Amino acid sequence: MIVVDATVMAAWAVQVPHSARAARLLEEGQPLAAPEGALTAALEGLRRLAAGGHINDMILKEAAGIIPAMLHAIVPDAGLITAAMQHATERRLPLDAALCLSLAERRGWALASADRQFIKAAGGLLPSERLHLIQS
Repeated sequence: MIVVDATVMAAWAVQVPHSARAARLLEEGQPLAAPEGALTAALEGLRRLAAGGHINDMILKEAAGIIPAMLHAIVPDAGLITAAMQHATERRLPLDAALCLSLAERRGWALASADRQFIKAAGGLLPSERLHLIQS
């Protein structure tokens, strides 16, 4: 299982430099998971793009249905929040990223992100073979 963060999920919906790499995760067929908070963060980022006129509302509506369907598991945040708050504070991470890190750490799963700083911060907790930087 690979935990994907908001940067990966958003790249499935809108064209960004790392969209092709994010799409490859889907093509490889490995099961993908995300905590609820990261899914919410991805959709909120897309909502902001729509509100700013950068994407149309149709893309936003499609993303709200498509992104959750691409995930094999959407994990409730409740069991992750204590560890996530600690990671967010100690590693200066946004809470949605810290939730992803906590999920990957707790379940022994891999972690994928387009955020180089996040992958670097996760390096102290997860072995390098479980970290996937999704950038072009």
